[in-house]
Amino acid sequence: MHIKIFVAMLISAICFINLNLYGNAGCTRPAEVVATKGSCFIKIDWTPVEGATLYAIYAGTIRIGFSVLPSFIYETGCTYCFECPPSSYSVSAICDNVESEQTSSNPVATPCRPSLEMTTSNTNCDFVLLSWVVLGDLESPNYEIWRNVINEPSGATFLASTTDVEFYDTAVIPGGLYYYWIVGQSIGGCIVQDEDWGYTPICNICDSDINNDGTVNTTDLLRVIAQWDTSGTADVNDDGIVDVTDVLIVIDDWGPCG
Repeated sequence: MHIKIFVAMLISAICFINLNLYGNAGCTRPAEVVATKGSCFIKIDWTPVEGATLYAIYAGTIRIGFSVLPSFIYETGCTYCFECPPSSYSVSAICDNVESEQTSSNPVATPCRPSLEMTTSNTNCDFVLLSWVVLGDLESPNYEIWRNVINEPSGATFLASTTDVEFYDTAVIPGGLYYYWIVGQSIGGCIVQDEDWGYTPICNICDSDINNDGTVNTTDLLRVIAQWDTSGTADVNDDGIVDVTDVLIVIDDWGPCG
């Protein structure tokens, strides 16, 4: 008789444990979980659960922390990468050491996703102008400019560092194709960067192409005439005066440069 009572009690205990494992004997799960991307973190908020003394927070299947409040800051570190897929986060409530089922958040892009965007650009015979804007907050950023002749960031060459949001690359070969990456880093160490940009300086340089459009034509000839007998920019042969010699050089170089 005592054995039967003991077995019955054991079965009841096992059932109670199973109920606890599946969250049916403790808290209800949070009704809603919202994840928001910060500059170097994910902020996770959820609706409070009555009776909950603690909450467990998950990224996928990995538990990333606990919180006694219905909010959690997940420090992601803004790892250096060019593509990071959106992720969902989930939260469970804990009552009397019993964990509820999890409630998942909306998918949110991780802070390592590229966060710089080109606003304007320009190419000339002898320079490439890059300019950009930060999408989101980046505290006191410093920007690094990297360049490669192929679309491969791992082999890019460091060009310069600036606190401005534009950069003139004057070390280019006319007609060459270049790829650029702009990397912004905040004083807190957060790193964000753009997608790759490819540019081709559009013209070849020749002295008689006065307006630097890649072709010696009527426009250049008219500039020689307009600056006649001066030491202006139409002094093609740099002898100190714009005269008939410059006209003859322009005519001799007529057509596309190169």
